[in-house]
Amino acid sequence: MRSTLPDSPAASGKGIRSGSNNSGSNILSDKVNRALEVRTDTPAMMAALEALANLSEHSSGISSSSSLSKASFSRVGSGGGIDARSVRVAIERDALQQALLFQEELKKLVNTVKEVRSSISDIAGAASKVSSVIESNVVRSTVGADGSSVLALSAATKAALASSGSSGGINIEGSAGESKDDNMGYGAKNPYEEERKLALILHDAFRARDEAAKRSEAVHTFLDKFDLSESDSFLLDHYNFDEFDQHYQQDPSMGMADGMAFLDALERVRSIRVQLGKTFGTDVGLSSASSKGNTSSFSGRSSFMSNDSNRSSSALGATSALRIMDGLATKQERAYERLYHFLQRH
Repeated sequence: MRSTLPDSPAASGKGIRSGSNNSGSNILSDKVNRALEVRTDTPAMMAALEALANLSEHSSGISSSSSLSKASFSRVGSGGGIDARSVRVAIERDALQQALLFQEELKKLVNTVKEVRSSISDIAGAASKVSSVIESNVVRSTVGADGSSVLALSAATKAALASSGSSGGINIEGSAGESKDDNMGYGAKNPYEEERKLALILHDAFRARDEAAKRSEAVHTFLDKFDLSESDSFLLDHYNFDEFDQHYQQDPSMGMADGMAFLDALERVRSIRVQLGKTFGTDVGLSSASSKGNTSSFSGRSSFMSNDSNRSSSALGATSALRIMDGLATKQERAYERLYHFLQRH
């Protein structure tokens, strides 16, 4: 029978040491495996490795922090390792350097923006001056002492010529027919003089266009207010009272409608004549003969025309009113006469 004896102390101690060595090698192998599994081709890892490689260059390149670099690298062991604090200091120093560079570039950008803003303000001012000169009238029309129209350069044109340094022989205070070319010796080919003549022609053309538009609008307004419609004029001239009985017997509503339309046309004629008399400030227009004898009173007291200072326009409006009143009076007399005869027969 074999007896079992316990292991000797020496053997048990040897087993413990071998177990601790195995566990230590396992931990080291795990760390090595994890380090090998880390990817070194990522951008973050590449940047970190590059920063570690250039750590000594950054430390020696900055003179203001030489003492700090010496203190940090004094902690480097004899094996050439770098501690975590030195790496952190290098990273913070690099971030500070990048921030300073960014600040300098930002200052340059701010100065550039200020210069651009100043240039834009100057351009806007110049464009505003050009716009005011373009949109303003080249010449202005004033009324002289004798009542005639005098054309002269506008204030904006004078300022533009003054800023150019020369008036070019333009008579700034003269009228359309005056010039200083003879006195100053400038020829007819002077560009300013040609531009002035062209401006006068354009001014006359635009003024004539505006006056024609105003007159056309006044005529349309006058006719809309004081002229008869075609249907009313036809009823007053051609309404047949003899057919009234026939229409009334066939269709009483139709006969009454035609008769009422005729009476309404007569009422409109009377109303228009009254409005004409009130508008032109006289009631003499109720008779054609007396209306013709008072043309001057119509033209002197006309309030319908927009330009009271223009006597020819007032006279033209009064003459048109007299003609309309004559025509209306004739239509009204004929219509009343035919209506009177119709009533006499019935």
